[in-house]
Amino acid sequence: MLCAPVIVRETPQPACYKRVVDAGRRAIYLSPAMIHIRSNISCLSRKLTALMPLFCAGLLQFSDSTTYAQVVVPTPVPPTWTTQFPPEVTHVIVPQHRVLTFRPEFAQGVVLKGVDAAIVINGSVAHTTLEVTVENLSSQIAEAVVLVPVPAHCTVTRFSYSAASIAGASRSEGVARVMPKADARALYDSIVRASRDPGLLEFAGSALLRSSVFPIAAGSQQRMRIEWEELLQTHEGRIDYMLPRSESVRQTVPWTVQLTVVQSAPIAAVYSPSHGLVEVRRTDAATERQYTLDGLSQAAPGPFLVSILSAKQGETVTSIAAYPDPTQGGGYFMLLGGLAAQAGAASTLTREVTVVLDRSGSMAGGKLDQAKNAALQVIEGLQDGEWFNVIDYSNAVGLFAPAPVRRNAESVAQVRTHLASLHPSGGTNISDALIEALRQPHTDATLGIVLFLTDGLPTVGQTSERAIREIVEKGNLHQRRVYTIGVGADVNVPLLDRVADLTRARTTYILPGENVELKVAQVAQQLRGPILADVALTARLPSGAEDTARIRDLAPRRIPDVFAGEQLVVFGSYLGETPTILDVSARSPTGKVAAKIPFDPTHASTRHGYVARLWATRRIAELVDEVRQFAGDQPSPALGSNVALNDPRVSELVDEIVRLSGRFGVLTEYTAFFADEGTNLGDWKALAGGCQDLLQSRAAGQRSGQGAVNQGINFNEMKGKSQLAYDNRFVDQSMRETRIMNVQQVSDRCFYNNTGTWVDSQLVASNAQAAAPAIKPESIHIDETIEFGSDRHLELVNELAQEGRQSMLSLLGDTIIRHHSKNILLRNPQTPGC
Repeated sequence: MLCAPVIVRETPQPACYKRVVDAGRRAIYLSPAMIHIRSNISCLSRKLTALMPLFCAGLLQFSDSTTYAQVVVPTPVPPTWTTQFPPEVTHVIVPQHRVLTFRPEFAQGVVLKGVDAAIVINGSVAHTTLEVTVENLSSQIAEAVVLVPVPAHCTVTRFSYSAASIAGASRSEGVARVMPKADARALYDSIVRASRDPGLLEFAGSALLRSSVFPIAAGSQQRMRIEWEELLQTHEGRIDYMLPRSESVRQTVPWTVQLTVVQSAPIAAVYSPSHGLVEVRRTDAATERQYTLDGLSQAAPGPFLVSILSAKQGETVTSIAAYPDPTQGGGYFMLLGGLAAQAGAASTLTREVTVVLDRSGSMAGGKLDQAKNAALQVIEGLQDGEWFNVIDYSNAVGLFAPAPVRRNAESVAQVRTHLASLHPSGGTNISDALIEALRQPHTDATLGIVLFLTDGLPTVGQTSERAIREIVEKGNLHQRRVYTIGVGADVNVPLLDRVADLTRARTTYILPGENVELKVAQVAQQLRGPILADVALTARLPSGAEDTARIRDLAPRRIPDVFAGEQLVVFGSYLGETPTILDVSARSPTGKVAAKIPFDPTHASTRHGYVARLWATRRIAELVDEVRQFAGDQPSPALGSNVALNDPRVSELVDEIVRLSGRFGVLTEYTAFFADEGTNLGDWKALAGGCQDLLQSRAAGQRSGQGAVNQGINFNEMKGKSQLAYDNRFVDQSMRETRIMNVQQVSDRCFYNNTGTWVDSQLVASNAQAAAPAIKPESIHIDETIEFGSDRHLELVNELAQEGRQSMLSLLGDTIIRHHSKNILLRNPQTPGC
């Protein structure tokens, strides 16, 4: 590939290695240091002698520099390349990736504007429609071909195109087909070699849908519609669907996804581990549902994954997906479950809701009025026949009624009058308010829910974190769920989080300036209809006895209730390879339900990499919280001091946080420095020390204030994480959203790039555990070096595609991977060739 002339120019900054390509024959490297012309004449002479062939060929130029010189390589001119396309084709459009320029004169010609996906899953048949919009920015007519990576064995039902900018423009019908496997591989290999674009390798091994050639008018937009059908596989009653998409965090093409699920039996669960779903419609028979992506997921990368469970009416259905991990002697599993609605029967558990209001003096200024309005809204939103109570507290505790009352028109009118009589004054007696909320008589056959609002630290009664936690641990005889709601920043965040966590609930934080009434209403809406409660998961021996050695580290440890529109999602680790039985029990609207699920670890697949990563995310959240709670157990003078965390138990927690973060690439505010330039990922002591310092100053040291609230928000997000987060998004202590872009999760691996080279996290984890030398590209022993586009490179692509790990080769720039006990250096291009 020919390059534009190489320029040697003055620069005041130190230079890193720069590769100079001499017309494709070989590479010459200059020193990483600057060439000092006055004091290093002999060194410069040697370098210029090496570069003389380039100078004679017109590929090297000198500036008027007087002090320093540096070799830089400008952007290559897009090459002209030939593949198996008609000569008139100027562009190849890959909707999941980008537009490839077929000829140099169209270098900036056609761009992807967006992709709209509509998916209908009817029974086990999926019909997928992609509406792809492109724009021709050039002044010439472009001739394009669409290549769409699609699932194997699908059938194309339609390909058409029309001018998007012309209202009512008729569609022109084209031709598209799924290529035979051998032809698809040959075409793909030729495109990868010619385009020199590693990103295409994400889809290596996929079937390819290829369209006929169609025109794109100059200066206009064009819309294409591609439709295909496929028969989905069923795994023990679970239907899985996958739409191939790029995992790159730098992918910017906007996508929309609409999903319709139609089943002959009632739908028990629709779950996506890749993207958050928002239900927009369901039929009364519960056999049809429609979804769209939530706000965050609309910009999230990665293949779109969906699992569906259906069952007989009133039946609980469950399924297991597992990921093998021989290094742990087993692997990780995900339990997915749901309850199919039963006609003519109660669809949800009856609730008993107690609203606990902080009316201390700090609630003045409108906050208490908003809280009272929120409480009334919650009560009015209950169904007739459900139960409620209101408790208020400042220095002392007051009750609307000595026990929960049935919701009806009369009781609602009475509580409205009671709420109007409450005024702010006094301190914050959290301990006594919790005692009264938990000890009040329980209404039989109901699910007890407490909405506990506070805007301050405990100042009256018991103020010790440990003492207040023990009230919940030992005094919650009726197993009520305590959903804590922190108003403002002056709250004890670790305490509120632990009270909720102990009772299978979660915490919501209302930031200064946010509307209390609106936020509480959102919490109540999420709790509108419990369908499964008191969920328990146990492994059983063939004899029926509990097998305590097979599953461990459930995430979450205390399985929360399942509400309408949700599904049961539990992650855990397992040991051994022999089959076992997982026993699931729960309370449903029709009584106790149970399911016995055969679990055969030999069916675990590396294609379920999301299982391990989501388990690690939840596990890290729990480990961080253990550090926070340990610090809260210390006497007040030591709180947040070094004494609090200088304990072997804490060291074990820190080591496990570092190990899981390093291996799975799940970074938090305590490990985000792993991605910083210059961080030595092989220095275990430094990694653990840096993590412990941040846990010391932040998790242990900040119990209240904005710096604590952001940690509470991150904890509650991570402990219930059900969708992948490729960019490791979190909220920092200034309440700004932070994303990490130089860590890339691909397939079931993670890669770090804080030295200019992508390094496989398996090298990070193995070296860290062994306390090996620094993990820098130049210090890693390389067993094999492979040039991009070579025969060996394409051979490796096909090897990894068989394992579903071809995405490991898709990163721009040099990449070191661990494969079959070998360290392999891939010489990938820094930028695509076209």
